[in-house]
This record gives sequence, structure tokens and C-alpha cells, in this order.
Amino acid sequence: MICPKCNEEMEKGYLLDSSYGGARKAVWVRGNDLPTIKISAFPPAVEITGEQYQLDVYRCTACGLVETYATEQV
Repeated sequence: MICPKCNEEMEKGYLLDSSYGGARKAVWVRGNDLPTIKISAFPPAVEITGEQYQLDVYRCTACGLVETYATEQV
């Protein structure tokens, strides 16, 4: 992929979403509402009601521009 800002090469990577007990790739969620957190004796469960999409992330090796694309629904 070529950088739209400086026309140099971009490399693919990902945004890391670290959470209690683990880590995963970040996702984009449709809507404005924050997730609902359910309180229980176990670690809190998060209920996400909006559509979620995988994020493809590219960073320019020259200027550092980061571009993010919401691609595949998860």
C-alpha cells in the first residue's frame, strides 16, 4: 500500500486492545453508546450491542501516517 500523504510504502499492522486477562486486535463498533458492563462474582462481562468490524491498520514507514480501515464484520 502506498501512503496518500508522501507516496512512500506503508506496512500492515494492528491496534492492540489489551484487557483484563488478555489481549486481542481492536475492533470498530457501530453506534455511540459505550458497552454495558454486567457486575457479577466473576470478572465483569461486557455486552456489545453494535455491529463490529475488523480493523486493518497501515503505517507509513517514512512519515508515520496511520490509516485504519473497517473491513470485515466480526
